[in-house]
Amino acid sequence: MKVQKFDPASVERAWKAFRNSIGIAAIQTPRQYEQTVAFMNQLLDLVGQNERHPLAGLLDLVGELVAAYESRMHPVVDPARHTKKLKAFVARLPKVEHARVGRYKRQGRA
Repeated sequence: MKVQKFDPASVERAWKAFRNSIGIAAIQTPRQYEQTVAFMNQLLDLVGQNERHPLAGLLDLVGELVAAYESRMHPVVDPARHTKKLKAFVARLPKVEHARVGRYKRQGRA
């Protein structure tokens, strides 16, 4: 894809107008997050499933802003990262005799 040249002054004016009229920018605070989610929900109501709607691209961008903030604030834990720690923890647990384990199992079945 070829990158187009642009006029920085023109882009700055457009960005300021966009940001001032909609209030959308990178999300830094919980309040900004709430405002952006509310705006995104309004866009969802308007755009719906219509990928050809004139505001579908804006909905995509706003969704990306929300997702980026959520991933920073609530990162998903990768269980594979903790496998070694879990195995080491289990290895340090006291050993239980098989006879005792079997007895507990039998009591639970009755």
